[in-house]
Amino acid sequence: MASVATTNITNISRTVVGGKGTALNIGGCPVEVFRIVSGQAPGDTAVLVPSTFSNVRTVMGPVQHNLGSTGASQVTVTLAGNGTTATVGTVDVWIFGPQPFAN
Repeated sequence: MASVATTNITNISRTVVGGKGTALNIGGCPVEVFRIVSGQAPGDTAVLVPSTFSNVRTVMGPVQHNLGSTGASQVTVTLAGNGTTATVGTVDVWIFGPQPFAN
């Protein structure tokens, strides 16, 4: 296992929102989308740090993560392979922040 170089990780939230700002919200929760480029090995790890919120609460994507139940300021994700290749294709990972209000 190795760490993915930061040059191989890009926050693409602005692309997802069509260049209309830097914020993306789903269900009232702030979201940032990170792209990890292809060529990484299964088991490699990447540290994702959001720029628009301070507490990562959920991670979505074809990765495993170390996020606890109370969230964290950053999350380390581990790339999974399909068992037949030496490298992983491009992966998009969505990280969600907390709802800005209590229910």
